[in-house]
Amino acid sequence: GLALGQVLDAGLFTVDTGRIGFTGFAGRNIESQDNIDRSVPGYTRSRRTFYGTEVRYKGIPRHEPYAYWVLQRDWSQEKPENAAQDYRYDSHYYAVGGRGQLAPRTKYELESVWEFGRGAANGQIRDQREHVRGFAFDAEVDHYLKHPLDPTLSLEYAYASGDGDRLNATNAFQGNRAGTVDTSFLGFGYVNSGLALGARFTNIQ
Repeated sequence: GLALGQVLDAGLFTVDTGRIGFTGFAGRNIESQDNIDRSVPGYTRSRRTFYGTEVRYKGIPRHEPYAYWVLQRDWSQEKPENAAQDYRYDSHYYAVGGRGQLAPRTKYELESVWEFGRGAANGQIRDQREHVRGFAFDAEVDHYLKHPLDPTLSLEYAYASGDGDRLNATNAFQGNRAGTVDTSFLGFGYVNSGLALGARFTNIQ
């Protein structure tokens, strides 16, 4: 989803009662992954833990609504440490969405995510973080043409909130202005935008 789409070292369990499916997980990222914040000293390594749950309802023919929650905690270390700037970014995400079939050859998926948390602003030191309030949305419709080559027509709209006083969309340094709420959405998932566009999904539509 939009909140989390990384490879994790994690434990996962799933319960399915027929109409309701439930999934829970806890894990951490691969520490050799680059930090999402490229201004952190030693950004080529990162350490974050993730926890989450998802509930899916299967009682509607050809449609599956769902809701999930993801908690992210930042344990990344600065190497070397910068006493003049904190970089921690702790966030949690609440999402609702659905996927299904509109017609025999037409499928859809949509998702809305609300982000909350605390993050270090530009020039802030430890224990001076600001609130995070972000939002993201994605909707896609795919139509599978009846043809020997199986072509697909896709229509997608995606939105991720930004912050007007940020100079950099993902970093603490030159990021959110101190004393203000950070309204930029910053998740750990992705939007499949094809070969032409691979931008970080923040401050974009």
